[in-house]
Amino acid sequence: MPNKYKHLNEKAVDKEDFVLVESHSTKAEDFLLKENFLEKQKSLIHKFGIFTTIQIPANQPFYLISPKNIFSTHIPKSIRIATGKFVFDEKIINYVNHSCNPNSEIGIEQKRVVLRAKRLIETGEEITIDYCENEEKNNLIQCKCKSEKCRNFFFTT
Repeated sequence: MPNKYKHLNEKAVDKEDFVLVESHSTKAEDFLLKENFLEKQKSLIHKFGIFTTIQIPANQPFYLISPKNIFSTHIPKSIRIATGKFVFDEKIINYVNHSCNPNSEIGIEQKRVVLRAKRLIETGEEITIDYCENEEKNNLIQCKCKSEKCRNFFFTT
């Protein structure tokens, strides 16, 4: 990653600073620490995507985005998560495809940025987010999500 991009983690955030919550019978920490259930595979939406090898309960945070992957300026292929905050994560987030009917969302929860299930995500399902929820309305892109609720477009920064 080029040094010209400013990280937002000038105050380092340690794992101990994160407040983890329980969801259903599984601790959020179990999901956040167990990344090997997310796999990059060929996607019907766009080239490659991220798929789960386990069932993920609704409202479950399941991927912790490292503070080192959060920037205060837009960089190519980053995702806007809030005003002046962008995520560039080549391991998982950069391969999460758009859907107009997503199963996940990026959320900021008490000093942590997570990928959270909006509904029950079944084993083998592709992880998707709605780019329109966070992105500024700069570039209009044709949508290929094929969901029943497809808007036929989404925005990117």
